[in-house]
Amino acid sequence: MMKIKPIMTAACAAALVLGAAACGAPTPVSKADMLGTTASDTTETGAATAAVTTVAPTTEAPARRVEDYVITAKERQIAYNGAFQLTGEEPRTSETATARLPELRLDNPDAAAVNAEIHERLDSLFNGYDNNGYVNARADYTAALNGNQILSLAVETRSVDTPNSFFMVYNFNVETGNRLTRDEVAVIAGTTTQDVLGEIIDDINTRCDNLDVSGGMLDQMERSRARSLAQENLDQAQFFFDENGVLNAVYRYYWIAGAENYGALLKTSFVCQLQR
Repeated sequence: MMKIKPIMTAACAAALVLGAAACGAPTPVSKADMLGTTASDTTETGAATAAVTTVAPTTEAPARRVEDYVITAKERQIAYNGAFQLTGEEPRTSETATARLPELRLDNPDAAAVNAEIHERLDSLFNGYDNNGYVNARADYTAALNGNQILSLAVETRSVDTPNSFFMVYNFNVETGNRLTRDEVAVIAGTTTQDVLGEIIDDINTRCDNLDVSGGMLDQMERSRARSLAQENLDQAQFFFDENGVLNAVYRYYWIAGAENYGALLKTSFVCQLQR
């Protein structure tokens, strides 16, 4: 007899990463459960009475809000007229923008370490705003909660005179409080880290191929391509989910002019496999 090998779906793989029960396991169901009724009562003469319909209580997890897990610890209106990648802004026509510093509201060591890292890297920036100093950099963030379970926080800092973004990315399972690794985030998106890196590689090659250079600049561009595609650079790429469940990747690429390398944001073709 031919044996049929079970196939694990992307959603099942994501469930296993999150510690859920294995997919496809049969659950015993009684006939009464199937019909939504209890057993029939009988009269003294043995005649059956009408079946009594019962409704099982639902046990859905309460809806969570991203605001329950991420707050704005500091917020300032600052002079700034540049673009911003996380919010998809083109160069601003106004002279002011909002700068925000986020803080996680999760009671565990991983979240405490993330908050400490964010404050260490951004407090000096906000202190400059408070002291009315000349600060042309901006910090802001996006946060999203997918599947009522996966919290993603992405922080961007960017200056005006050198339009170069730097990113800090964090993902948590709010049910367990655990911080998720890059590989675990990829699995929740129904894919692998290597597949996501493949899309980053395609994006880097497109940037380089679209640059119209010749002569010595062509050699420089190929060196920049090689440095961008180096494994040690790709290893620094990070993933997070946006509010629509789309897996985003942030990475750095080397270029032929200006700063040595730049931060890039890529919306991949992958999405969170958990119900949002």
